Amino acid sequence: MKNWQAFWVSLLVSANVLSGTGYAEPIHGEIPASLDSFYITEDGRWQYENLSWGNVEDETLDQLPYKMTKQEIDLEMNPNATGYAFYTAEEVFSLEGQRAQLRIEFDGGRLTEVRFNFHLDDSYEEWYTTVTEELAQRYGEPDEIYENTFESQEMESWGCRWDRKDTTMQLNMMAGESIHPSAVLGIAQIPQMQADEAIPVPLNQLRTKEGVYQFASCDWGISVEQVFEKLPYTMEELLMSEDGNPEGLDYYIAQDTFSLDGQPAEFRLEFSKGKLREVRFTFELDESYEKWYGTQVQELTKLYGKPDRQTVTTQDTMGTTNWNCAWDTEETSLQFFLLTQASKEATAVLGVAEIVR
Repeated sequence: MKNWQAFWVSLLVSANVLSGTGYAEPIHGEIPASLDSFYITEDGRWQYENLSWGNVEDETLDQLPYKMTKQEIDLEMNPNATGYAFYTAEEVFSLEGQRAQLRIEFDGGRLTEVRFNFHLDDSYEEWYTTVTEELAQRYGEPDEIYENTFESQEMESWGCRWDRKDTTMQLNMMAGESIHPSAVLGIAQIPQMQADEAIPVPLNQLRTKEGVYQFASCDWGISVEQVFEKLPYTMEELLMSEDGNPEGLDYYIAQDTFSLDGQPAEFRLEFSKGKLREVRFTFELDESYEKWYGTQVQELTKLYGKPDRQTVTTQDTMGTTNWNCAWDTEETSLQFFLLTQASKEATAVLGVAEIVR
């Protein structure tokens, strides 16, 4: 079962792999990859053309007017792909002068993803800006914008996403010295986490007996290798540091899924110059966020006492409200904040960090 972050990463990786050889010359010309093909249904979800989420393979292929070819998956190289199937169109598509390949993906025989993989020319930055602006005009500002630098591979990636209920649209681009510019524009279902598949967020493992705020037995300042030896989770390197960042920040995210009282969470580690500096859980919350947040504050208070700091900040111009509770020592901190913004889902972050002075 893929989570949202895995979908994001898979878009970037597949775009890079598939763009390596380019696309064959079309026989009957290029087919426009119209943005109108993606739309929001009456129930508030993304959809491509008339392809409904959950359609079986045969039904989906019959609805497409293109010649679709099933691609082989090497399960020895990709063991997490068990149960997945994907097809690519033999026809060549184009959007704003850039050529693309259509790909659809199934999980357990049901449609879960539709994307265009682009093989870009030297005008890729202008193309990305044009498409991003067009999407923003149609659907509003993105829910999230990314710009990452992968120094070791000498490449950069850009991305933005628009989430609608349990579906997401994403535009991602990758370029660098060692790879050809490529991009992916696609929509996908965001898998709903089942309670028995999620790891409970351990609220009682955020402080040591000595009163130091940290996660479990992960002492501040230990190396990446030492942290991984202590944690039973599958971690993936994101390398989200900005180019030239003197602090040398590296981020790792767990492939495992977590939850706290029914709310799914993303688990992330932050390292500064190879040393552990921060551990956090990030929650994308449903409409019950206020009650949920209040309940967790009560639980944290039972465990660690009354917060040392508790604030509520509102910015009327932005339509945002930020609740923050913090428990501090001289060198460490536990923080739990909730951010709400008009017309967007609420977000909460629970984390511990070493205070850098």
